[in-house]
Order: sequence, then structure tokens, then C-alpha cells
Amino acid sequence: MKTNLRVLLLGMGLATALALTVAPRAAASEVQIKTADGQTITGEFLGTTDGIIKVRSKYGEISIPSKDVLTLVKAPDAPAPADPKAKKDPNAVEAPAVKFPEGKDVNLIALLASRVPEPPEPTKQQRQEIFRCIRNFRDSSDKSRAKSIEILKGFGETAYPFISSDYTTVDDLEDKIQMLAAVAVPGSPYTAGIFSKTHATALTEFKRLAAADPTPPPDYPTKKERDQPNPQTGDIKAAARRVLAIEADASAAQGPFNTLFLFQVYKARYTGETDVLLHDIGHDRALMGAVAGDAGASKSEWQGNDRVILAESALPLLFKDNDDLKEIAQALLKQILPSNHPKFTASEEEWFTWWTKNKDRIEKK
Repeated sequence: MKTNLRVLLLGMGLATALALTVAPRAAASEVQIKTADGQTITGEFLGTTDGIIKVRSKYGEISIPSKDVLTLVKAPDAPAPADPKAKKDPNAVEAPAVKFPEGKDVNLIALLASRVPEPPEPTKQQRQEIFRCIRNFRDSSDKSRAKSIEILKGFGETAYPFISSDYTTVDDLEDKIQMLAAVAVPGSPYTAGIFSKTHATALTEFKRLAAADPTPPPDYPTKKERDQPNPQTGDIKAAARRVLAIEADASAAQGPFNTLFLFQVYKARYTGETDVLLHDIGHDRALMGAVAGDAGASKSEWQGNDRVILAESALPLLFKDNDDLKEIAQALLKQILPSNHPKFTASEEEWFTWWTKNKDRIEKK
């Protein structure tokens, strides 16, 4: 049976959800779908066939298993246009105009579904070898694991669906992260779904451990117990290392989708309170620049629209009162914009004027 990577990417990280029956009258209307992993997809409802809901979003046609859908409702109506005849309050003080308003995050899953091609279909022998490498990975020696990783690398995109769908629980994280070395290969843009899925599991586990109440010490600790570090602290540090290891692998694989994945991770990290174990702006800035390092390569998955999407996500951060976010944005923009862009110390107005003149040219590049 042919593996459908597009459906696999849409379903990554989705738990069993409510089954959904859609009334025929909803056809050809704008709907908003929420999935079990927190994604929100808006687009024209095309119908339901064999338990698959089809929607046409701005990224293309998307197929979503109905079991993975939590809600499907009519999309909110666009706000009514302002009344041009309405009188302005002469005493009102207008806030400075924002040239680069911050929009919603791009839906990575929807973007992947519209751009990732079907993987090559493995032969029976290839399928057996891939299964054997993955099945035996957990109980293999370090030497055997290294050999399995090289074998999986050799299969390239053919092995992606198998790697994505196995070792998916918290208890599997250590093994899964070691296996990710098979896809952390430069020039592997279609790996973003695998990294995003594993990262979500690792980050959730880190947050759970970090928020847990400290383990109370024994009433009468021995000298050995007093001298040893708290094992709970060690667990939290190990969880943080797993999160950061996945980000490093995604950076090594490069491509526009891994770039979008890391940009959204870092934007969220430095927007609010960040745990000290994950806060390393120098390290994250370097990975942000590295993951987009192939943006100028002639043979890559990068398209002009990718540069526009990422630039319009990063440009508002240049003018925030947050130095960490500025550094992440600058690291990305250096890689995806032409060299004639304004200096990063330039005003928002100057940047807006430049972007207005150059956006179309960048999009067509």
C-alpha cells in the first residue's frame, strides 16, 4: 500500500479525536478547522470523501482525516470596512502608524502538505531493510546504531515516513533523537515535519518536568544523599538537551520549511518568559542563520514566496523592544534578503519603503 506522506504530515502528532459529519450545505463556504494538535486551518470547504475532509487554503488543497478534526465551523466574517463618512474626534490622539503589523504564524503543516512531494515507493526488499533498521535500533549497540543510521541515510526520502511514524512516545525520545541523525543531512528540506513532531513531544516533556514540584528530601538524608545532586534536576537538564538537539538537527537539514520551523520556535521562546536552560541567544542566532544558509543556492527548495513569507514574519521583530527577537530576525533576514537591504539600524519607515519597492522582485526570484 502506497504511503501518503502528505496525509502523514497532516496527521503528525494528532491524537484520536471526535468523528465529524459535515452537512452538504457547507460546501463551497469558508470554514475554520481545528485539529487535535492545536493547528487551525482556514479555507474553502470542498467536501468529505471516505472520511477525508478536503479544504482549499491559500497554500493549496489539503486533505485531513476526519478523525483528526476537533471542530469544523464557519470561518469568521471579515471585519466591516470603516465608514468613510464617520467623523473623527478632533481631540483623539492617534498612535504612530505601524508599518509592519505582526500577523498570525504561518501554518507549517498546511504549507508542508501543499509542497512536499510523495516519497519514492520502496520495493519489498527496501521496506524490509528499513523496518529492520528501525525495529532493532532500540536494542542495538552504538556501533550497530551508527551503521543503521548510514543505511537509513542511503534511502533518503523513501525512509522519511517510516522514521516519522515510529518511536513517537516520551519514553522513545532518546532513541528517536539519535535516529534523527539519519535525516539531519544538508539539503533535506522535507524533514521539517519529522523535526517539528519530535520537538513538540520533547518540549512538552521538558515543560512538564520544569513545572513539577521539587521532590522533598528524605527526613534523615545520608551523607551520600546530601552530596549527590538532586536527580530531578538532572532529568530537567536532560530534557532541555533533547529539545536543543532536535533544533540543531533541523538547522543542519536546512531548507525553507526547517527555517520556518526554527523561526517559529525561537519567536515563541524569546517573546515571553524563557527557561534559563533553553535561553541561549548566541546559539539560537547561529542556528537561525545556518538553517537558512542554502537560501541562495541555485538547486534548493527555496521559492520566492518562501522568502516573502519569512521576511514578513521577521520584519516586525526588528522594531520590537526586545533585543533577542531582533537578533533572531536579523540572522534570518541576512540570509533571505538581497544585499541592498537597509541597515538594521534604519527606521521602520525606511525599511517599509524598501520592502514595498522590492517585495515583488523577491517573490519572483
